Amino acid sequence: MEFSTVGIVIKEQFQGENDKMLTILTPAKGKIHVYAKGVRKISSKNASACQLFVYSDFEIIEKNGRFTVKTAVCKEMFYNMRSSMEKYSLACYFADVVSHTSTELSDESDSLRLLLNALFALANMNEIPLWFIKGAFELKLMCVCGFMPDFSSCFVCGNKIGNSHSYTFSFEESAIICDKCKTSSSIPFSCTISGNTAVMLSCIASSEISKFLSFKYSDDIKEDFTFICENYLIHKTERTYETLKIYKSILNSLGEK
Repeated sequence: MEFSTVGIVIKEQFQGENDKMLTILTPAKGKIHVYAKGVRKISSKNASACQLFVYSDFEIIEKNGRFTVKTAVCKEMFYNMRSSMEKYSLACYFADVVSHTSTELSDESDSLRLLLNALFALANMNEIPLWFIKGAFELKLMCVCGFMPDFSSCFVCGNKIGNSHSYTFSFEESAIICDKCKTSSSIPFSCTISGNTAVMLSCIASSEISKFLSFKYSDDIKEDFTFICENYLIHKTERTYETLKIYKSILNSLGEK
């Protein structure tokens, strides 16, 4: 059986001298593992479309539960992000997380759209700092995966959040608690966040995927924002990521945080 699909390569493994095993994220079939014969040859017509982070149109042959690339035509390479170690390593982290959270033979159209938007931002939207792209992606992916936290109001009293107040975010409850309702000085696995941070997190969580990076922000939210988004993803996916460690080591080597 043959079928056509768009998809983005989120992982590649070399096999032999000329072949690859690709992990491709598709909208309707989810994450599929596809054998790509001869694509490491310069002369291969499918070579450019079967590279990591390339979004392509694929013609795929399915036989006995195995997938093989027949033809592949590149739609988008996100070329501009490949010249930056920080951006490329962050893209590796994004792909790693999406590979872990996606499943096979299922609808992953939202995860695919989110990843494409994030890679487009890395490649073309230099005005947005990497810390904001990273945090917004981490939070929005958890929402796509069914772990949407509530930053809009206190989960105890229901009062709406305000910019001038501080709150406690509970990673276990996936919600915030206002100071009036905080009955204990120590809430397991929690942190204090400003009202400005809570408002930004709420906007991103409830946004459309196409607009998850469209909000105005200030640098004063950076510390809380990055801590919550990263640790919320790690908490919900129940694992750490070597690609995240590599990204941070690159930032450290460049004197950035």
